Amino acid sequence: MKITEEELVERSLRDMKGVDPLISEWGEQIIRRTYEEGIFAQITEGYRSHERQARLYGQGRTGYSYKGQSYGREGKVVTHAKPGQSIHNYGFAIDFCLVTDNGRKAVWEVNDDWRRVATVAKGLGFTWGGNWRTFKDYPHLEWTHGMTWQDMKRGASPFDYPGFLLRRGTRGKRVRQIQVVVKVRADGIFGPITEKAVRSFQRKKKIQVDGIVGPKTWARLYK
Repeated sequence: MKITEEELVERSLRDMKGVDPLISEWGEQIIRRTYEEGIFAQITEGYRSHERQARLYGQGRTGYSYKGQSYGREGKVVTHAKPGQSIHNYGFAIDFCLVTDNGRKAVWEVNDDWRRVATVAKGLGFTWGGNWRTFKDYPHLEWTHGMTWQDMKRGASPFDYPGFLLRRGTRGKRVRQIQVVVKVRADGIFGPITEKAVRSFQRKKKIQVDGIVGPKTWARLYK
């Protein structure tokens, strides 16, 4: 029996516990949008504790220890990020895989379906680890909006980044994201028509009506 969309979403939401709520919303959108195309994807990990990061970093580094505890073991190196150096540690990254049509087995082949999932995610503003120049991380998606783990360690959030605010005159893929939701032509240009649609959206959601897409508007996009 084919796995249902709701079961994949339920699994994904379970494994995204601890991520920022908006990242969870977008992760769900990735699963639902690709399911409509006959692709069975699932989020496998979201927030990652420092101890979990230490276990992953220790693989392939037999002498590695963290806070006095040994985490080193044999195997293939799977990450170059030490505890605190992964976007997962701050709740702005998720990992995914494909599953068989009955949902019983993970599929790790990076095929056209896998790349389609990544494309949908990139349309929502994620960076895909499969596009990294070195040490490609095909399951990895992160939403940093120009921020580094060093910024996040200091307490900053991608939602605080000035470029996260969209207003009249802004251009780019973030604008296209908004335009799809508010149902105007997705040309990537934040003009008067987009601003009017954003104001209408804000009134409907009962948030500040200013025609500017900031954290509160982003947070309501898929609710």
